[in-house]
Amino acid sequence: MAPFSHGAVRRASAAPGAHPRIDPRYCTDDRDLGAMAQGLRVARDVENAPARATWRGQEVLPGPDLWRRQRTAGQTRRPRIGH
Repeated sequence: MAPFSHGAVRRASAAPGAHPRIDPRYCTDDRDLGAMAQGLRVARDVENAPARATWRGQEVLPGPDLWRRQRTAGQTRRPRIGH
């Protein structure tokens, strides 16, 4: 996978032992969100195959009604990871 979103690592101070400031900027490019959504669709298709029926349980996360909820809200929620 080659994400379009790019983060940054910067110095927090001039002190040699100071921890760097890391900003991963996950999913800041809409193309990454589209790729993740497509990957989730493929995973659901695999899991919903008839051969998996005896092992399949109910989807817990992100939940079976994710797409309907997003269309109803009319927006895509960006995760705030690492902040």
